[in-house]
Amino acid sequence: MKKSLFITLMSIAMLMVSCDNFFTSDRGGLQQENDSLRRANTEIQEYYEEMISFITDIDADMQAIKSAENFIIEQSASDEVSTSAQSRIKDNIELMSQTLQRNRERIAELEKKLNSGNAQSAALRKNVELLKQQIAEKDSLINSLQSTLLAREQRIE
Repeated sequence: MKKSLFITLMSIAMLMVSCDNFFTSDRGGLQQENDSLRRANTEIQEYYEEMISFITDIDADMQAIKSAENFIIEQSASDEVSTSAQSRIKDNIELMSQTLQRNRERIAELEKKLNSGNAQSAALRKNVELLKQQIAEKDSLINSLQSTLLAREQRIE
């Protein structure tokens, strides 16, 4: 009786030790997988934060263009524009052109990152397309303003 109890207890002890080893080795694999998923999540978050930073910078530039545009429109509305105002209008148009060119370059870089990135985001792509559309509209406006300014200069002469 004591012998069978001893054998039973030893069997249970051996079974517990082997089960513990099984669960311990499984835990290590799960821990590695968890760490890998955490790293991937961090990389994706950094990727999206970088993309949002790009878009925020471009949006800030577009707001600056809007301010310059408003000044030009106000000045263009009056029939007589002083020489200093005309010079400032030219400077603002040039600033708008440079800013739009910088934004085109940023958008190209953003698209490149979107195309090469692991994460695919329809919302980011939609924002990029919207920004490209806004830049095209501003290009059209700049061309129109430059034509108007040139016509006024010729009329003044």
